[in-house]
Amino acid sequence: MPALRPLPPPARPWARSFAALAVAAAVLGACSTGTGGGPGTSSPRAASGAVTPAPPLTPSPGSTTGGSPQSGLGAAFAVAPQGTSDLEFVDWDARKLAFGVSGPSSSMTAADRAAFFQRLLHAGVTQGTEIGVPDKEQIATWGFDGIDLAWETHALPSNKGAPVVVLAFDEGGFDVSSLPERFESCGYQRTGSGDATVYTTGIDNACLVSPIGLPTLPTGATSAAVVPDRNLLLLSFGPSEIASEQDLLAKGGPTLADDANARELVDALSGGDTASLFFGRATCSDLATSSLRRPTPANVRKLQRVRTEFGGRPYLAIGASQQLAPTPGDGTVAFLYPSDADAAADLPVRSRADTAPSLVASKTYGEFAFRVDAAKADGTLLRLDVSEPNGATSGVLDVFDKGDMTFALC
Repeated sequence: MPALRPLPPPARPWARSFAALAVAAAVLGACSTGTGGGPGTSSPRAASGAVTPAPPLTPSPGSTTGGSPQSGLGAAFAVAPQGTSDLEFVDWDARKLAFGVSGPSSSMTAADRAAFFQRLLHAGVTQGTEIGVPDKEQIATWGFDGIDLAWETHALPSNKGAPVVVLAFDEGGFDVSSLPERFESCGYQRTGSGDATVYTTGIDNACLVSPIGLPTLPTGATSAAVVPDRNLLLLSFGPSEIASEQDLLAKGGPTLADDANARELVDALSGGDTASLFFGRATCSDLATSSLRRPTPANVRKLQRVRTEFGGRPYLAIGASQQLAPTPGDGTVAFLYPSDADAAADLPVRSRADTAPSLVASKTYGEFAFRVDAAKADGTLLRLDVSEPNGATSGVLDVFDKGDMTFALC
């Protein structure tokens, strides 16, 4: 049986590479006087290798807020703790709607399910933890597959802990209360009781791998718990992360949805079926690392020049969303700033994001990934409406996933 890989962070290994962060510190120190659209900053996380917890998103006094977390993304924010550093979100209900799937998933035949995933494959949709899990094998072992979901989120905490995957099931469809029996039949160990029950197993558990060698749950998810009153399944590589999430939900601890400004991000990014967000002031410093794959002296100088022209003011969060099904559609990039003045001051430089050069692709983003169709600063939020250019070989979510984002430097 092939070995399973540990549950990975959200496709951004650059955000947790301490060796790379040291390079970023050197780069940022060398170019701290080039301000572009705003003041240069250095990052405690980049300078020391320590991860600085992402602060609440609350802006300076006098800044405006608004919005309402009514979408699936809003529900995902309501299960993500404040201090989350990275978050990926997939709206499965929107994907199903795009392909004409209606009614409860429990009424779908095996052929209907297979056809849905085949259409996703043909559309080139690869985002989501459930995409890499074979539907037939997952149903055989656990009783559900991705089509039973309303949405999913993959949240990485800022304290270097393991990510937590939350799978939210459609109302009236799959019942998560059926999973404990399956966990126990697969030899999972049960600890705790009631709402604090956690199921754990080893990475070599045969139930975690299908006969064709692919995982039956998001890879490496050796710890799990169910939240029946919300129809949620919690998955992680560590039981302590599951316990923390249970405690958050049971006690109503502070989540991203409790932050007034987070609602602006929800409103701005709810137009797509897939979203990716980074939180914390150190994000734009980390991006210098990810955009500089080979830290040669020549490349460092290139990065300094790009940062001088396209670097902006530090922001509290950045996110992107796009409609991927049934075909790639328009998207949104949103920056959340500490103050209205910061957002307004950064509008000129951020509105030119598509003219910034990617040091990875050696092209401007407008040539291969996205073009900016409109830009607006409203309160603390700066929003870019983007679309894919003719002949696009990537999308805005692809550059987020790779950390190839010189257009978002500070």
